[in-house]
Amino acid sequence: AKLASKQLRQLGQRVSVWWNLSPMQRAEAFEYVRHRLRVAGNSGRSLFSDGALREVHRRSMGVPRVMNILCDRSLLTAYAAGAREVRGLHVRRAAAELGPGRPHGVAKKARRFLLHPGWFAAAGAVAILFGVWQLLGGMAGVAGTPPSVAGAPPSVAGAPPSVVGAPPSLSSPLPAVSSPPPGALEPRHSEPLILRDDAPNGIDTLLQDVDPSAADRGAARALLASWTLASAAPVETLPELFETLEAHGLHVRRIEGDLATLRRLNLPAVVRLAGPDGAPRSAVLRHLSEGTATLIGLGNATVVRLPEGELTARLTGEAWVAWRDFVSLPPVLRGGHAGTSVYWLQTTLAELGFYGVRPSGRYDGRTRSAVQAFQVSRGLAPDGEVGPATKISLYDALGDYRFPRLHSSARG
Repeated sequence: AKLASKQLRQLGQRVSVWWNLSPMQRAEAFEYVRHRLRVAGNSGRSLFSDGALREVHRRSMGVPRVMNILCDRSLLTAYAAGAREVRGLHVRRAAAELGPGRPHGVAKKARRFLLHPGWFAAAGAVAILFGVWQLLGGMAGVAGTPPSVAGAPPSVAGAPPSVVGAPPSLSSPLPAVSSPPPGALEPRHSEPLILRDDAPNGIDTLLQDVDPSAADRGAARALLASWTLASAAPVETLPELFETLEAHGLHVRRIEGDLATLRRLNLPAVVRLAGPDGAPRSAVLRHLSEGTATLIGLGNATVVRLPEGELTARLTGEAWVAWRDFVSLPPVLRGGHAGTSVYWLQTTLAELGFYGVRPSGRYDGRTRSAVQAFQVSRGLAPDGEVGPATKISLYDALGDYRFPRLHSSARG
């Protein structure tokens, strides 16, 4: 409101990016805490149980600063108790210490933080600093370069954190990185090339005109852009693309199947298309909508839209998708497993309507049956085990996780 006032109109005109910082959703809060622990040096062992993370999110109301304080105190509380993992009990004790005499003291602090005038003053200061920075030419050196949202975090000196050793600090602020609107960083073309059913030779001509190595380079750039990622060095080949994706914490899965298989996974895919000369070309299948497929990164035609039937006729059956394991599950969850990962699975299946009993944290017969029912609903092989394809489908069905999709998900 202050920047919109008449007195500050010249400054307001220099602010080119506006972003609303809202409290984190539960899934975002979980990943935020895990990311802060990784930055602090934690190499894989979970220091917070899922129950503890739920308590942190509930009591902080998703406000990052309050989450930092509460996690810091919870680590100290667990350390004092000689525990090897922060549990919900430790978070509740920490919250009681931060809000004496008030069981929900932290939550009340969070409300005051959200409504306090200082929050709006801070937001105004950020906007003013951004405007001054741009005015002084701060954007000149990075114009046109997409930010790396999921890039490798800066290393933090010090020993890996341990609850039974010195607890890591989560209170120091990290640079704020906001996700751009969907498609904001994808390659753009002023006029998309639209291939119709009555022009069957259009895709053949396009494939003939692009060199296979150039097609690989274009597909690599397109898939990185779909995930709003950047590479320090040019990515020339598909193996280099896969290495870059894995360096950013993503997994790469090779797919053998038709368009229906890719539709079920609901992820942008590097697909191999059979060229008229017999040599395959690479492109990124970015969207599926109402019988129309959208390809990006195919030679000079940055965006190509064609009927699904035309695309299907040229698919070689070889494709690759990138995906993120947001909650760091074991490679395969199956019968006999137990622990927080199984508890998360049971809670998720219950939220999706496939698990009707109280989560136990043990992968029993009911859990297997629920997994099979979910797999059938998503067109997957009902083997009752949670491997990569089932994980991808779970994250997609929840709708709480932000990642590029081929089409609208059931809940997202």
